[in-house]
Amino acid sequence: MKFGKYGALIGPIILLAGCQMSSDAAGLRDARLDAYYAASEATEGALYADATYDMPVSGTATYEGQATIAVGNQATTRQDLFAGTSTYEARFTGYEADIDGKLENFVVREDLSVQELEQVLNAYASADTTAEQERALKSIMQNASVIDGEVILTARGEYDPSFLTFATDGTLKSGTRVTDLSGQTSGAFMGDGAEYLAVYGSSDDGLSFDQGGQDRFGILLSLSRK
Repeated sequence: MKFGKYGALIGPIILLAGCQMSSDAAGLRDARLDAYYAASEATEGALYADATYDMPVSGTATYEGQATIAVGNQATTRQDLFAGTSTYEARFTGYEADIDGKLENFVVREDLSVQELEQVLNAYASADTTAEQERALKSIMQNASVIDGEVILTARGEYDPSFLTFATDGTLKSGTRVTDLSGQTSGAFMGDGAEYLAVYGSSDDGLSFDQGGQDRFGILLSLSRK
């Protein structure tokens, strides 16, 4: 299965970089949000088009893959790019599911310029399969620093397989720089037999990012396969 559709999830991260280009932050942010929401709608449409309704009604499934988080510093026009692994455990009972996710094993490239971030993410987005994405991510992050921390995601109860809601909370520590995430993310099961689980969220969709007590514009993405 190819991931051109999932590659579209990277688009909003590149738009995040554009949000940092001017001291007139509020005006530029509003202008860029129009483009961001358009990208989000297109992304969600692609996910729904490939979503599955052939869901199990019993048993468990484990999903593993990659996670990417980008956080922009408006004051410095620089961005931090985090890459890690994703694991989700799903337990199905009738039309209900308990899903526990963990994003961990993060590395980070800090203080990337807009141009550097675009180059990095374009290379990642061009990968068409999970294996190619993993190779691209290793190449992109080969000079990255290993950091501490994890992000926990949970979903409970009745669910729509094409629109999941996860409570999301985590802390990533790189030296003295601490990034806190809290709020919610969204996702969807994709492919035949719910083979894939995609999760995404941003600071404009209920997910907050904080660095040193300062609100940041950020985006979280993960794609996992069982």
